Amino acid sequence: GGCNDLIFSGHGVLLGLSALLHAAHAEEAGASGWLTWLVWARLAHGFLRIVHDRMHMSVDLVLALAVAALVWGQVTSPPPDSRWSGARAADEAPAGG
Repeated sequence: GGCNDLIFSGHGVLLGLSALLHAAHAEEAGASGWLTWLVWARLAHGFLRIVHDRMHMSVDLVLALAVAALVWGQVTSPPPDSRWSGARAADEAPAGG
């Protein structure tokens, strides 16, 4: 069996990114603390099911969490290029000044 992801689990990456997305925006969306806990519990449950069903080995899921964290870090951090910071400063500048 398995889904033939040979280095890391794509399903694990999507589960991890979903949990990170929820954790990042839950408070501003007004979600309660138990819902955030439930999302992380669902992540653990999903990982256990993937291993139990022999779709992936546990190391695939550890790598999937690492990939998800790296992707999340790249997506949420501003690019180092000065062009972007200048464009943001121009967008945030008060009008008429």
